[in-house]
Amino acid sequence: MARTDWTSKDTVRPADMNQIGQEINDLQDAVSNINIPDASLTDKGIVQLSNATDGIREDVAPTEKALKAAYERGSMGVAAAAAAQDTANAAETPGGAQAKADEALGKANQYTDQQVGAITKTSLGLENVANYMVATQAEAEAGTAADKYMTPQRVSQAITKLAGDQRAATVVIAASNASEASKRGADYVCNGVDDQVVINNVLYDLLSGGEVVLTEGTFIVNSSIRIPSNTTFRGSGLGTVIKLQDNSAYSATLLTNEYNPARGIVVSDLTLDGNKSNNPNRSAGGISLTQVEDCHIQRLLVIGMTFGMIQVIEGQYISIQENIIRNNPTSTASIDVLRTNYSTVNNNIIADNGSSGISFDGSYLSISGNVIRGTGSDSISIDGSNSRVEGNIIVNSGRHGITIDGSYNSVQNNVIRGSVENGVMVYSGATSNLVTNNDMYGHGSKAIYDIGTGTITTAGNRM
Repeated sequence: MARTDWTSKDTVRPADMNQIGQEINDLQDAVSNINIPDASLTDKGIVQLSNATDGIREDVAPTEKALKAAYERGSMGVAAAAAAQDTANAAETPGGAQAKADEALGKANQYTDQQVGAITKTSLGLENVANYMVATQAEAEAGTAADKYMTPQRVSQAITKLAGDQRAATVVIAASNASEASKRGADYVCNGVDDQVVINNVLYDLLSGGEVVLTEGTFIVNSSIRIPSNTTFRGSGLGTVIKLQDNSAYSATLLTNEYNPARGIVVSDLTLDGNKSNNPNRSAGGISLTQVEDCHIQRLLVIGMTFGMIQVIEGQYISIQENIIRNNPTSTASIDVLRTNYSTVNNNIIADNGSSGISFDGSYLSISGNVIRGTGSDSISIDGSNSRVEGNIIVNSGRHGITIDGSYNSVQNNVIRGSVENGVMVYSGATSNLVTNNDMYGHGSKAIYDIGTGTITTAGNRM
């Protein structure tokens, strides 16, 4: 054992130092031979340090760093849990939410009532605006109230009523066999029986003037259609047919004027069918206008008539043009212009009719550009004065080509062929007529047979 009571007066001898060294060596050997076991949950021992914060071992010890990290993560979890709890605490139950909504609605209604009660016309700057109600439909259509407002709907209803009362300037009438598209676009649709009733009712409403348009198809009538003054009555082309019904109980002129006198009537673009083959005991005429002026008859096809295909009686300023008149077993003129002045009959086609072609006894008429073939009698009959018959083509007249029984008429530049009797016949009552520059060949008797007074026939006739 090493000495432990040394003092400052003692002398250290080599033997003492050796003994101390030996004891130190023995101590080192003893310490080296010590066996300390690993620590466990039940035994003390050597333990390893670790920085891990997510481990699962039970034989290591955490360092300060690991403890700090674990603490911080734990603190974050506690804060998140507290926030989640706060959110859960703030969540509203359905009943609580409804109660709050009801409370808010009550407050809003109360506020609105207070605000509305405070509104006046003056507060809105409307003190000069009348506070009227909206008009009813009846009030809008009547158009007499001065203390009602009009909505767009009421304006539309008023316009519709006004248009119905005054009639449109153009009224469209569809035939019973017109296309569905035409019927949809029409103001009226006929049923194919006594169609003149519908048409005349429309025309009566247009007594102040307007236009009636007939669609394609056939309109069946058994009495006259009566056209008032200042009215245009037109079809949609020759496919628009006005036809006397089969086995009609009455004879009828299909078109005539409503009142005498009349003016401003225009008839155009349709077919007039007297339906003679299905009416052996009835007579039918096409159009007859009486005591009229400023009228036009144009682009008609006239067939199946037994009298008066186109007739004007006591008129002036009349235009008859571009019509086709054929296959009419008639005993009267195809175009008959009686006591009519200052008018024209131009560019018509007249063919295969039973009687004469054009007959007139007025003054200052122009008969030109017509083609006349196969008449049963005279093709053109002049029983008036101061008129011009020029540039017509006349073929195969049943009697004379042109007859003259008036005065101061000019018959020039006509082509006249194949008359049964004479090309031009000038009767004894005719005076001072001019017959020149006509082509007249192939007649049964003479090219010109003149028994009138003062007829000039010397210049340019070819016979």
